[in-house]
Amino acid sequence: MQRDKQSKHPIYWAFHIDGIFHEMSQDKVYCATAKDLVEKSLNGINCILIGYGQTGSGKSFTIGGLRNNWEHRGIVPRLLSDMFMEKANRRKISNIRYRLSFIELRGKNVVDLLTQKRRIFNVNERGVFKIHIVEMAGTGTVGKSSCWKTAVDLGMANLMKIQLEQYFLHLRKPSMSTYSVIRSSNLLKLLRDAFTVTSIIRFISHVRITREDLEITLSTMRMTAKIAKLKPIKTIRHIQPQTELIVQQLREQVNTLKKELELNDMFLHQEALANISKSRLEQICRDVINFLQGFISELTLFNVTHARVLVNVVKQLYDKFVPLILCILDQSSNLNLCILIIYVI
Repeated sequence: MQRDKQSKHPIYWAFHIDGIFHEMSQDKVYCATAKDLVEKSLNGINCILIGYGQTGSGKSFTIGGLRNNWEHRGIVPRLLSDMFMEKANRRKISNIRYRLSFIELRGKNVVDLLTQKRRIFNVNERGVFKIHIVEMAGTGTVGKSSCWKTAVDLGMANLMKIQLEQYFLHLRKPSMSTYSVIRSSNLLKLLRDAFTVTSIIRFISHVRITREDLEITLSTMRMTAKIAKLKPIKTIRHIQPQTELIVQQLREQVNTLKKELELNDMFLHQEALANISKSRLEQICRDVINFLQGFISELTLFNVTHARVLVNVVKQLYDKFVPLILCILDQSSNLNLCILIIYVI
């Protein structure tokens, strides 16, 4: 922060950030902030993405988007689409199940929005990973024209911000008591299992670039700078495919190979005509005659050699009976001609 020698007000402030989204599409924001969270979470890493900032700065638009506009959908619907797409891609090696909950925090009250009775929803099963998408309450100052919240709501939002800052200080100094920090906030109680230095934590800070909102903007950026100083610890987790799915996949491959071997045996591993037994030749001849007479509806052949024998039998029958049929037809036409001549005379 640089200050002018003749003025008490700062000229500019500099903060190190990962990127700026100014008049960017929802798709570009999602690809830059949350696109890779699906793959990382399915590999066993907890992920947290928090939308934070001043009231009216666009947090709800970034997280949820517009309800009736598909192009401007937010991070949550795009993330859900990618989750189910990745589940379909991994269905042969993993049996993936998702559990979804929408929770609203207002002061000391925690409400599950998916239940009609408005009670918190408890899941007994332990998952391999968790993805938390958090839209924090907008901060602000009472009396500002750009802030339409009540003093109570602003006080709770600012308190949550302070509690979050204290928790990040705790992560930077693990010697502090964990319980004393977490018990002060319901948000931290919900995120405690995933809110660690081994998780992927991302903040999308929303600011308003007006002179009136300068103080709130600086407060938001200072908090973001504190979070950026947190050094994550990379962990390698080996997610093994389920044994039952592997066995099922191998069985499908074996069945496919068996069918290919049968086709190869039919078209490539052909027996010579000289090796066909006399009884088999006679059987093929009888089958052809019965098929032509309508006694049977199908001919069963085991390889290409049998098909060649069948063609030869049909050709022999053709060579034998077609000349006789032509001769009969020729005699019949001559007889009709003679009768016609006599009738005319």
